[in-house]
Formats: sequence, structure tokens, C-alpha cells
Amino acid sequence: MLPVEQNVDLNKLFKREEDGKTYFENGVYIGDILCDVDGYYKWWPDNKGGYLDEMFLYAMAEYLKSLNREWDSQINDFFESQQ
Repeated sequence: MLPVEQNVDLNKLFKREEDGKTYFENGVYIGDILCDVDGYYKWWPDNKGGYLDEMFLYAMAEYLKSLNREWDSQINDFFESQQ
């Protein structure tokens, strides 16, 4: 697990709308999280300038990992069944 505080609820830290628009907990638009052609969710940041600190990036990585967990499991199951 990445070094994100254990008590952080990523679903409260990031709010993702049905259209992929994603907002930080304070309501600031941070970009889009969309399902790409390979089936995995990816983040396209809003390029307003400024910086992203280490904890934000770790939290975003964990959030994407949680969104991709089910698809990743399906991919792994498929390839294991092919052996």
C-alpha cells in the first residue's frame, strides 16, 4: 500500500461525477478520470498550473487503483485460465 494516511476516505477526498469530471474535497476541479480503451481508469489532470504534492499523488494513485481493482482482477483471472 502507498503511504497515504490510513484514515483517509478516498471517496470523500475525490468526487467523481458520472461524466468523469473529478473534484478535490474542497470542490476544485482537478481533471477527468475516464475509462481508457484498455479498460483501465486513468486521470487526465486539469492543467491550470501550480503543483501537486507527494501526498496528493499517492492518494490519486490509490484512488485509481481502487477504481481499477475489479477490471484488473478480471484480466488476471482470464490469463490464469489460459495457462
